[in-house]
Amino acid sequence: MGIGTFFIRRNADGDEIRDAPSLFAISSLIPLTQTLFLWQGLVTAAVVILVSVLVAYASAPSAENARPVASYGLNFKTASPARETATRPGEWLEYGRCLIY
Repeated sequence: MGIGTFFIRRNADGDEIRDAPSLFAISSLIPLTQTLFLWQGLVTAAVVILVSVLVAYASAPSAENARPVASYGLNFKTASPARETATRPGEWLEYGRCLIY
């Protein structure tokens, strides 16, 4: 079930569907315990998480095979942003600390 189904269910939970008794008689409301939270879905989610963790663990280099950045001949320095000052009133957000870092 996708996000569209959520919005359909959300609209159906209101009085709109109950205003049309013929439509409500053939469709009714299905609880989430009978759709999203079935054991098959939960097992699938657990298997996907487990496989993802195993692939990440297996593909990571061991401690003796790991190399620092300097061993590749790269100079890694953290870039310091150029400090500019706001010249107009609307630039306080653009040059503020929350957007620079």
